[in-house]
Amino acid sequence: MDIFSYEGGMLVAFLIWIYSVVISLVNINSQFERNLNKVGMRLSWVSLTLKPMDDSDINRPWYISILKYAFIYGVSLLMVLLSWVSVMLSVGMIIYQKSKDSGAPKEVRGFRWKLRNYEMSFDEIVKEMEKLKGANPENFEDAKNEIRESMRERGLPTY
Repeated sequence: MDIFSYEGGMLVAFLIWIYSVVISLVNINSQFERNLNKVGMRLSWVSLTLKPMDDSDINRPWYISILKYAFIYGVSLLMVLLSWVSVMLSVGMIIYQKSKDSGAPKEVRGFRWKLRNYEMSFDEIVKEMEKLKGANPENFEDAKNEIRESMRERGLPTY
């Protein structure tokens, strides 16, 4: 089998698909996700970008989550049939995500690192968010109250 053949492209595309499934599962069950949940945010299963949570995210039965995940990645498995087109799209998306992150300021990268590697309290997360905004430390209580109110409006428990 020639690596640059259609079958070779399908093999590479399938390996990239497996990698994306594993990375998605790791990210969704990571410390980063748990810290985000404390301030009413979560990672999108499709794009792995931040999304606000609502009460349906918390009260969803476990089997619905599994079916949703299987559907999303089952459809993306069909992209493997496009062989090299799928590989080019996947590589392009990886390069785009890496280049977008590389341009982030040092403070933003530091905050993301803390979210990924430390169990942070609600207060710590809000303080870091306010530091990034360049907000006055006196407004910390206001920021906490705004986030809690937003979470209450979406039916989420507050910390």
